Amino acid sequence: LEAVMYRVGVLAALRAASTGKATGVCITASHNEEQDNGSKVVDPDGGMLAGGWEGPATALANAQDEAGVADVLASLFPGGVVPANEITVVIGRDTRVSSPGLSASVAQGVAAAGGKVVDLGLVTTPQLHWAVMRLNLGLDHSLEAYYATHKAALKALLGNTPPLPLVRVDCADGVGAASIAAFAPMVADLLPIEAFNTGGAG
Repeated sequence: LEAVMYRVGVLAALRAASTGKATGVCITASHNEEQDNGSKVVDPDGGMLAGGWEGPATALANAQDEAGVADVLASLFPGGVVPANEITVVIGRDTRVSSPGLSASVAQGVAAAGGKVVDLGLVTTPQLHWAVMRLNLGLDHSLEAYYATHKAALKALLGNTPPLPLVRVDCADGVGAASIAAFAPMVADLLPIEAFNTGGAG
C-alpha cells in the first residue's frame, strides 16, 4: 500500500499542476475495519477528484513499469509535458496506526513530482475538503476557522431559539472523536453534544 500511496501523491501533484491550484489527499478507509486503509483525492473546489481523472488514477496505481507511468502522463498531458504551475497538496489523515506512514508515502510522491505539502495532521475527511477549498480561495483554512465558521452557521440557523436537546454522536472510535471534543464546548449553549465510541483506533 505504501507504493500505491506514493503514486497517489504523484497523482495529486499532477492534478495540482494541471489546475494551478492546491489539491488534497485524505488518508482514511472511513468506516472500514481498522486494519484497512486507503485514500481520497480532493479537487481544488473541495469536491472529489474530477471524473475524467479516475481512469488515469487507476492506471497510475497499477502501472507495472516506467513505460506504464509514461502512458498515464501522455493521457493527461499532450506530449507528456506537465504544466509548470506551483504544486501544493494538502494532506490529512485519520487515527489508524498505518495512517502516519501512508501519509509520509503520499508526501514523498508529492515531493518527487516537485510539489510542496501542507500537512494538517489528524482531520476528518470533510475538514480536509473544506481546507482545500478555503486555501484556494485565499481564506483561513485552519481547524480553528473551520469550527468558528460552523458555529456561526449553526447560530444563524437557530436564531434566538432555545438550545436544542442533547445529541449523542457515535464517533466510531475514529478521528471524529477529536473533532467533536474540540467543537462540542464551542456550541454547548446552542447544541449540547455527547460523544461515545471515542477510542480513536479507526
